[in-house]
Amino acid sequence: MPTSLNELDQTYRRTYRRLITGVVIIYGAGLLLGVLLTLGHPKVATWIAQAAGAEFAGSLEPSVPEPVRVAQPAKPMRTVKAD
Repeated sequence: MPTSLNELDQTYRRTYRRLITGVVIIYGAGLLLGVLLTLGHPKVATWIAQAAGAEFAGSLEPSVPEPVRVAQPAKPMRTVKAD
């Protein structure tokens, strides 16, 4: 059954509108859950602050290269015979 281009365009628009609406609802629910957890449990705010601090630790200071360590020669391997 052939459909007109106008009907296909309306179908695509409706599909994209539903997809965008669903994505916005999912992100909004996640954001709301995060806010409620943060306000409801004060320890969660501390966890978030610690995680953010760990994420960006050392990003403001230039990194200092560690001193070069020279490899030591390996000790000779000794084997034991079982007779």
